[in-house]
Amino acid sequence: MANSGDELNLLINDTMVPDVFVVQYMEQLSKNAVFYYMWIKMNYGNKSFNEEEALKAAPYPEKVVKEALAELISTGILLVKNQVYSFIDLKKREVNSYCKHVAAMGINPDTLQLTANEEARNLLAESISKTCFNGKMAYCYYTLIDKCLGEYDFTNDVVYYLFDIGKQRLIQYQYPRMCKLAEEWYKSGITTADKVDEYIKHDEDINKMTKLVGKITRKRLNEFDLTRIRKWVIDYKIDADMVEYAFRINEYRGNITTQIVEDTLALWKENGINTVDEATVFEDEKHKENKRKATKRKNKNSSWKTGSEAGIAVSGEEDTVSIEDTNSKETNNEEVREPVSENIKTTEPDDDILNLFEDDDEDD
Repeated sequence: MANSGDELNLLINDTMVPDVFVVQYMEQLSKNAVFYYMWIKMNYGNKSFNEEEALKAAPYPEKVVKEALAELISTGILLVKNQVYSFIDLKKREVNSYCKHVAAMGINPDTLQLTANEEARNLLAESISKTCFNGKMAYCYYTLIDKCLGEYDFTNDVVYYLFDIGKQRLIQYQYPRMCKLAEEWYKSGITTADKVDEYIKHDEDINKMTKLVGKITRKRLNEFDLTRIRKWVIDYKIDADMVEYAFRINEYRGNITTQIVEDTLALWKENGINTVDEATVFEDEKHKENKRKATKRKNKNSSWKTGSEAGIAVSGEEDTVSIEDTNSKETNNEEVREPVSENIKTTEPDDDILNLFEDDDEDD
């Protein structure tokens, strides 16, 4: 029989999970790894446990438990030594990491200030914390702010816009995705407020284009589709009407992919086509040219030939046929009779043969 005290503890106890786990690690873990982490925290708190205890900690098959353990170890949440597992203090590690970062910049780590001398950065961090994190911003985001300002050379406005857009996309609490977004901006040269405005405009156009393509194809777009759509908007600078027309002229293919549409758009771009009207003229001319080529190939491969191709003079040409040539052709075209064999008799039947059938009364 189970201990009633254990059941009571299970009902009234709390499972403490560091905020930094939610903000920085949970997004990159699988569902099974997150669930298993909660189970072992509930069972062991911050205590160490061995492999046998690990298998008993959650109602999962052994294979699932081992895969979850390996994932938690690889992401730096658990430490294993001599088959004994222990929790890493995520809060302590995060604070130490941030203190080392600010110390490297010549800042007093005891103050936990973004910078020692630049008040503007402190105000920026405080504004981002209040606007995007309800006044409770994790230390890892201070590091990201410093990286944006120092390494990426973003202006203060750009850093604020970065976190604001992250909030609009509901990823501000997903530290890896925020880092990825910042890196994307840096590689795209988005370092000033004007570039941010252009990026936001592109983002709106991409969203509209994505909805249009999804509606036309009637399928869930994958990563490759989204990358191509982004290319159409940013690199090709093509509007929705052009994309819709590109889909329409490829309807004869049946299963139209974004790769087929991109090939069409790339061809238009190479030929300086920028509007639907220009594309319509271009496609009409291309259709006529393809039809001419098809007709030419058909005539070339056909067994039927024109009079000229067959060497026959047609009416109106300079060549004429003389009467002598005509008579000569008629003579040559006369039927040739087979020679009669010498062994075959061609005379009338002999009287002797007829006499065999004669009767004496016939002469009467």
